[in-house]
Amino acid sequence: MKNIRVYHPAKYDTGAYKTHEENIYEINGEYVTSIIFEQEPEYGENQPSDALISQYPLEDILEEFYVVAGDMYPAENKNDPVNSYIEFSSPNIGDIQSLLRIVGKHVYNQDNGNSVLLMIE
Repeated sequence: MKNIRVYHPAKYDTGAYKTHEENIYEINGEYVTSIIFEQEPEYGENQPSDALISQYPLEDILEEFYVVAGDMYPAENKNDPVNSYIEFSSPNIGDIQSLLRIVGKHVYNQDNGNSVLLMIE
């Protein structure tokens, strides 16, 4: 995952979402945020034009930051041949705040021979 940026979908501007702090919204007791990024096939991820987001490193991000995947933005992912979109959710705002530290970073999995490590650079 590279070129990770915050994504602000129009749904966050509806009355259903309460702005809690910059880039973090609350709905039904859950805190949410969304990002946009480019997948990297050279790191085992799907092609950028693929409408599906690769399982890894996404699965490791979910575990690392104690968040779950929310909206997978199927229309955006289908229609954008370069970028991928995803929403993350947690009942704990600290988890979302921590997750947002990946914005502007390069995130990928690295096999060290014994295990696979989530790298955030």
